[in-house]
Amino acid sequence: MTSIRYASIKDAPTLAQLLGQLGYPTRTDDVAARLLVPRQYPNAVALVADQNGNVVGLVTCHMFPAIHVTAPVA
Repeated sequence: MTSIRYASIKDAPTLAQLLGQLGYPTRTDDVAARLLVPRQYPNAVALVADQNGNVVGLVTCHMFPAIHVTAPVA
């Protein structure tokens, strides 16, 4: 079963590996530090897809005001 949950520091090793597979080689320590950044911004979030206890995906979302619409966009 796959579920979506907030990314945590303990996910950093797996996320570094996933990012490397996507062509973004990243050290585990850097991923761990970057996971702290969305917590500083109320309009940002990092989520992972968890399949039976294994992280298999990552998405980050940032909401911001835009000039072409009234409501914030993500």
